[in-house]
This record gives sequence, structure tokens and C-alpha cells, in this order.
Amino acid sequence: MPKFDSKYPDFLSGKITELNESIENILNKQGKLSGREIGLLEKLYFSRKENLDKLHKLMNSASAKRYLEKFSKEWRETADLLIKEDNRLIDKMKSRVDELKSDLQNLNKSKSLLIYSKEK
Repeated sequence: MPKFDSKYPDFLSGKITELNESIENILNKQGKLSGREIGLLEKLYFSRKENLDKLHKLMNSASAKRYLEKFSKEWRETADLLIKEDNRLIDKMKSRVDELKSDLQNLNKSKSLLIYSKEK
């Protein structure tokens, strides 16, 4: 088994934070998201998941045990920060979905009115 590299968890958590920032930049964009932006969000979330999986696997490995014992406080803080970022992104995504839901409801109302007015 390769020797545990203590720089790798920091690298992965930094990469996850960068991906979170890219996701947040897209979600903060005013107006509706384009198909290209939605596709980019999908790719960013996929990459983020891959990095989270790598981090999880690494930090649960036997070689990380000593590292975690020594730096448990720092890693708890890192995990808490990632969780806070995640919650913030979830709130932003929920807000975007609620906007789309409202737009769709208004579109359906307009469509119903148009059908009703054509029938008269």
C-alpha cells in the first residue's frame, strides 16, 4: 500500500471548495440559466461527487488513521466548512427551483387562459 500523503486530503478539500465556488457563481447569475450553464452545473456536481468520494475513501483508509488522530480538530473544521458550503448551495439551488416552479405555474395559467379565450 502506498504511503499516506498528508497533502492529498488538503488538495481534495481545496478542489471541492473550488468546485463549490464555481457552482455558486453559476447559481448567483441573474435571470434564467441557459442549457449550457445547466450542463456545466451537472459536470461540476459530478466532479465534486468524485472528489468527495475520493476524500471519503482516503480518510477511511487505515493509512489515514494516524493522520486523523493528529489533525482531527482541523479535519472536523474542514468537514464543517464543507457542510456549510453544501447547505448554502442547496438553499441557492432550492431558490432556483422555486423560481422555475413559479414560472411554470404562470406559464400554465397563461396557457389555460389562452385556451379558454379561444373556445369562446
